[in-house]
Amino acid sequence: MELQHLTYFIKTAELNNISRTADFFNITQPSLSKAISTLEQELGTKLFDRIGRRIQLNEHGMLFLKSVTSALRELEDGTLNIKRIAKTPIGHVKIGAFSATNIVADCFAAYAKDNPYVRFTVRTTDFRIFKEYMHSNSPSDFDLIFYNSDSRLDMHMERIPIIHEKYVAIMHQDHPLAKRESIALAELSNSPFVAYHRKEIDQTYQFCMEAGFAPNIAYETDNVSIKPELINVGAAVGLIPQICIEDYKKSYSSICFVPICNPQCTRTVYLGWKSDNYLTAAARSFKDFAVSFYRHKFGKVPEDR
Repeated sequence: MELQHLTYFIKTAELNNISRTADFFNITQPSLSKAISTLEQELGTKLFDRIGRRIQLNEHGMLFLKSVTSALRELEDGTLNIKRIAKTPIGHVKIGAFSATNIVADCFAAYAKDNPYVRFTVRTTDFRIFKEYMHSNSPSDFDLIFYNSDSRLDMHMERIPIIHEKYVAIMHQDHPLAKRESIALAELSNSPFVAYHRKEIDQTYQFCMEAGFAPNIAYETDNVSIKPELINVGAAVGLIPQICIEDYKKSYSSICFVPICNPQCTRTVYLGWKSDNYLTAAARSFKDFAVSFYRHKFGKVPEDR
């Protein structure tokens, strides 16, 4: 049963006239009559009653018209939907968020509004997985990663800087330095610090060494909530990116945030991918969107930072 024959049938039923229908489709009357006859043979029944030179749908024709009209409407809707979807990325994007995890959710949400057929797997906590990924030959672990630069790890990465962030010192409001407008990091050399247990994801140790002292890491943790909880009760001090301040303020009422004037405690966060990795259309789409999203939100970051 040909789709064109069904289209001819619907129009003929509408006009009740072979001549006018043939003119509408710019075909000959014998061609139209043959198409209708072929359709009737396939169905095993007449669809029109011939009354002189006129034709009129019979009961079988009316029943068939209802079914065909509904089917072709669904087909048209499906065609339009597929054409729309064809312009929208579809697939699965695997993300490793090893830095700036507090800013990725907004990007995902904004992207999903116009790309509802892309789903994500996001892994954030185990830096060991990140290191294994960087050194492995397997392309399947992550499509894209958010990470801060380490020349020992990212030699095989292509990357785009998305944010250059400053760090601030955080401490309980009763700490002697809590009311200062700024401090030199070395002024915290006698304070107990809390830091994540891997130096690769917490730059507290690096910044303190740059300031001329080895920090007293009294608490090490792999839980992102333990760090602010310990500071909020006055058990330790710590360092966080400035972009985290608003999130901390919402949850921890006793923490103060003090800018660091010496040394300049900063890092650049990148969106990266392995140079030998094939990026799917969905991954490329999200990469381009994320770069644009963060540049709009934070401004363009020079690559040479």
